Amino acid sequence: MVPNAIPHSLSLSQHQSISQPEAQLQDYLPFALLPILIITALAAPPFYGRGIIFASLIILTDYLSLVSPWPPNAGSTRPSRYGNASSWLLVLPVLEKLLLHVPEQDFWRINDLTDDAVHTSRGTKDNSSPSNHRQPAPPPPWTWRKLRWAGSLASTPRGVGWNFASHRVKNAYDAMRRKKISRFSFVRSSLARAFFSYLALDSVLVFGQDLSVPITWKANWITIRDILVAEFFMFVCTYASMTMQFESLAAISVGLGFSRPEPVLGFGNFIVQRLHITNKSPAASLIILTTAFGISNFFHIVCLAVIRDENLTLQSLITDMSLFFMTQPVAACMEALAIHIYSKCHPTHSNEHGESETITTRKMNGSGKQPHAASGGNPSPVLRAVGYLWVVTWFSVTGWGFTRAYIAVGVRDWQIPLSLWRALLDRNR
Repeated sequence: MVPNAIPHSLSLSQHQSISQPEAQLQDYLPFALLPILIITALAAPPFYGRGIIFASLIILTDYLSLVSPWPPNAGSTRPSRYGNASSWLLVLPVLEKLLLHVPEQDFWRINDLTDDAVHTSRGTKDNSSPSNHRQPAPPPPWTWRKLRWAGSLASTPRGVGWNFASHRVKNAYDAMRRKKISRFSFVRSSLARAFFSYLALDSVLVFGQDLSVPITWKANWITIRDILVAEFFMFVCTYASMTMQFESLAAISVGLGFSRPEPVLGFGNFIVQRLHITNKSPAASLIILTTAFGISNFFHIVCLAVIRDENLTLQSLITDMSLFFMTQPVAACMEALAIHIYSKCHPTHSNEHGESETITTRKMNGSGKQPHAASGGNPSPVLRAVGYLWVVTWFSVTGWGFTRAYIAVGVRDWQIPLSLWRALLDRNR
């Protein structure tokens, strides 16, 4: 064992020596009922109390799946247990839609807007803006169309192809529609990205299994180097695994004709509205960021709490995760302040409409166009380099707690089922 290093989680043989409660039929039921409840809640017709009733049932079922002894927290089934606990990524947005909205009234797919539904407040037609499209009627309840509508809404937390998507998602969606990418091209590109993500994930899991991971920070180069390597390992694991899953599902969904080619939380906004805070004010941004990261912090703690062993205490888990997630709003505010100060000191310039525009208005431009830099081009390479350096430095400092928690629960031992690199290494031995 490397001194001052985080030990590996219990091996498969050690796990097998620990008695695991035998799963009963009721232990499997929550995993089968959860997706059925979610689709049923959205496919049912609106009625008084629908949100509270179905949200309560969904929360109870999700809780039962967390405390269920299946799959066992042992050996090769441990990652599966963590994956089941990560269902909050889909459950939480559905709860938000049920509790804070009437889904049939507030959400619709962009492709459902038809030309004959285009209108303006004066009764004249205007096809130039999607905002002039009348909301399409929701599908009738308990029909195949409503079930597809409910399934699509539940499986799209970011609102890809829906009216509630963020500006960034909408821009990517509109760009893909303008390119008119064929189904075959989309599936081919998605499978390629999924394959390269699989290679990246397989590489770091195989070659990073024996990483020396320090327990704490120390002011020496060896410790700092090992921490940076461990953080890079965790970054690749997180990004590659999510990309591989999303791209694979997108390729299957589009390839089988269940979906169209498309690029792959609203509680904070709700709080801002109830407190009557201006939506673009610094206070609103801080509340939205704090709410979002607070929710993510809580559920990451829950996901790791159900699979932790003696290598990670609950107190250490809460501390590590909270220090990572709850410092991100601070970083965002510091970044916004720096940009604000820079914009005050930097000469403004005018856009094509003759309006003054600075770097702070780049993402708020209603036309969706990028502002002109002072030289007529993109931001200078120096500013771009400073931005990347800031992001890398901040995550390197704050990301250690996040990385340490995941390594303590044994992420280094979570090998993918079909490992190309391991097969090649075994063949050459």
